[in-house]
Amino acid sequence: MRIPTLALLAAAATASAATTTDNNSATDFAGDFTWTNLNLAQFDSTLGTLTGVTITVNSLTIGGSFNAAAVGAPLTINGATGSASIRGSNANLGFTQVDSTGNTLTLSPNVPFIIAEDANQTFDITSITTVTSQSYNIDASFFSAYLGNGSVTFQVRNSNPNVNSDTIGDVTYDRSLASGIADMTVTYTYTPVPEPSTYGMILGGLALAGAALRRRQKAAK
Repeated sequence: MRIPTLALLAAAATASAATTTDNNSATDFAGDFTWTNLNLAQFDSTLGTLTGVTITVNSLTIGGSFNAAAVGAPLTINGATGSASIRGSNANLGFTQVDSTGNTLTLSPNVPFIIAEDANQTFDITSITTVTSQSYNIDASFFSAYLGNGSVTFQVRNSNPNVNSDTIGDVTYDRSLASGIADMTVTYTYTPVPEPSTYGMILGGLALAGAALRRRQKAAK
C-alpha cells in the first residue's frame, strides 16, 4: 500500500504550470511631445501563485507623415530618419527601455524632392517595423507591481522625424502626424489553485495512508 498511496498523494499535490496572457497596442504622435500609455492587465492572484512574468514587444513601428514648407526660397528635402521608444511608466515594473533610433525613413514622394518657394509638401512615411518579437523576463523582485485587478502601464513615444534639407530661405515643419505604434503582450506563468477534485484526491490519499498505518499497527501486535 505504501507506494500507491504516496504516488496518489504526490499526483494530487502537484499542480502543473499554467499561463495567461494579455495583449494591447497604442499609437503615439510626435506632435504632442509626450508619452502615450499602453496598458496591460495585471495578474489575478485568485488564479494561483505567480511564478513568471514575460513582456514581449511584438512590434514597434514608425509611420505617419510630416509636412515641410519652403519660405522665401525653394527647399530640397534629401531624406529623413526616425526613432521610437517603449518604456515602463515607472521603475517598479523592472522593464528596460527599448529604443529604436536613427532609422532611415522611406518617403513618398521620393527624395530628393524640391519644394517651390512659398509652397509646402506632405511626405508620407512608409511604415517600418523596427522591433519584432523581443521578450523580456521580469525579475521576481518586481512581481508585486503585476498583481491585482487593474493594469500595468507601459508607454510609447515617436520622436520628431529628423529631416535632412537644403534651403537658403526659411523652412517650417509640421511633424505632428509622424507616429509610433507599439504592440505588446504580457505572459504570466503561475501554479494554479488546486481544483476541488484535487483536494478530494488528497483527502482520499490521506485516508488510505491512515488505514494502511492502522493495519500495520494491528499486525505488529
